[in-house]
Order: sequence, then structure tokens, then C-alpha cells
Amino acid sequence: MKSVAFSIDGPKGNNQDRYLEPVESFRGWVAAVADGVGGRPGGEIAATEAITAAKDSASDLTWDGAKIFAAACQRIRGAEAHENKEQMATTMSLVRLVDDFAHVAHVGDSRIYHVRGGGILTRTEDQTEVASLLRDGVLSKAQAKSYPRRNVITSYLSSGAKFDLFSSRFAVEPGDNIVLLTDGAYDIIKKAHIVQELQQSSSLEEAAERFRQRLLLSGVKDDSTLVIVQI
Repeated sequence: MKSVAFSIDGPKGNNQDRYLEPVESFRGWVAAVADGVGGRPGGEIAATEAITAAKDSASDLTWDGAKIFAAACQRIRGAEAHENKEQMATTMSLVRLVDDFAHVAHVGDSRIYHVRGGGILTRTEDQTEVASLLRDGVLSKAQAKSYPRRNVITSYLSSGAKFDLFSSRFAVEPGDNIVLLTDGAYDIIKKAHIVQELQQSSSLEEAAERFRQRLLLSGVKDDSTLVIVQI
């Protein structure tokens, strides 16, 4: 297993993204990204607490995504009391490899992609207002691009502990790449770019640098974080 990761500050300068590069777990590893919800105080603290909960889960002998995310909410509740702040919130997308299967737990609008050869699949489901309207057929893809509330998140982790957990499980093979990224990154780095750079780069480090340069040259509009794990 190999991995690379980076995070680029958005124009506001206060990067609220956090990530967990793969850490060893029982028969595998755990990795995650989190994005503090903008417009709320302490988003970066909430993201940090969520990532800490993800890291702590590496010692669990069994997979339980709901337990990990509940622990994240409990940590956020404690951080609010300590920091004397309210309404901290964050997204989190987490993947744990157990033997030959990847288990995903996800809340919010960060994403996890699964790349094999020239193919790529999205292994999470955006929990946003615009994504819901797209799935229900209310909006077309063209209409969604200009939808004024496209960044409104419908589920997130907070002290309230109310969230809509998305879970999935899929088989993996040696050579597969698991890509975790926040919305600032995938708004610029499209799935075709990911496949292209992974195929053309001689190493994960080279691919990561190409992704970084693509973001910088585009004019970074939001905190942008990317983690790539090669099995």
C-alpha cells in the first residue's frame, strides 16, 4: 500500500479541511477526509475532532461506521463546551480496508472515488440540496450548474448527533486507487483528470503534484484536500 496527501488553503486563508492518511488497522487500514462546514464557527475544530475519531477507530477489531461517526459527534460536543462555541459542523468521508473489501462511511459532500485501470466509480453520494433534486429529477444537470443553493449540505456531523449515514462496500484488487477529496478539489479535478494523471504519472507523488498544480493554476476557490491510496 502506498499513499500521498495534500491540502491547499482557499482564499479565506483559514483552511477548515482535515485529512487522515492511511493508518494501520485490523487486517487493513483507515483513511478519511473532513471539511468543516463554512459559515459556522469552529468548522476546522469539528473537522479535527471527526478525523481524530476516524484515527481512533483503527484500533477497533470490527467495522462499525455508525459507531465512528457517533463518536465524532460526541467529540464535537465536547469541543463546543471547551471552546465555548456553538453549531460546529463538518463533513467526513471515511474508508476502511478489511482484507479484500473497502468499507465506506460518509456524511456530507466530500467524495471517495474508486479507480481501477481506466475506470472510475464514485463510492459516496453527495448529501446536498442540489444532488437530491438531481436524483429526484427536479433539476437537469445543466440546471444544477447554476442552481443558487448548490452548496447547501443536507447532512453533516455536529453536536446534535443527527446525520444521515451513507454506507457502501466494494471489492478491491492490488493496483486499485482509492481517492478521497473535498468539494474544493473535485470541483476542479474532474474524474477524467484523475484517471488520466494516475495512468500517465510514474508515481503517486508525481500524480499528486500534477493535481496540486492543476488546482493552483485554476485559481483555488475553496480549501482543497486530496488523499490517494494505492492498494
